[in-house]
Amino acid sequence: MKIGLDYVILIANNTYVTLANGWYSPIQALGVRSGQCRYYQNIRLTRKGKLLTHLTVTWTVGDAKNPPELLALISSPPHAHRRKFPR
Repeated sequence: MKIGLDYVILIANNTYVTLANGWYSPIQALGVRSGQCRYYQNIRLTRKGKLLTHLTVTWTVGDAKNPPELLALISSPPHAHRRKFPR
């Protein structure tokens, strides 16, 4: 599926993804610990994997009232949308 634009989208951390090595898992089970940040290239959303994207998994800082929260962002691959501008 081609979207045709650059994007960064916050998604639910229980969304299932298929990693480039074929491993299928919910994002929250990828093992990214509090305070860490990981970047996964060329993942596919869901088992059918129609959308090829990049995934960034990180945590919020948290405070006395709010514990750290796992965040998952998908973003367009750099080659997903290249404009050709006239010279």
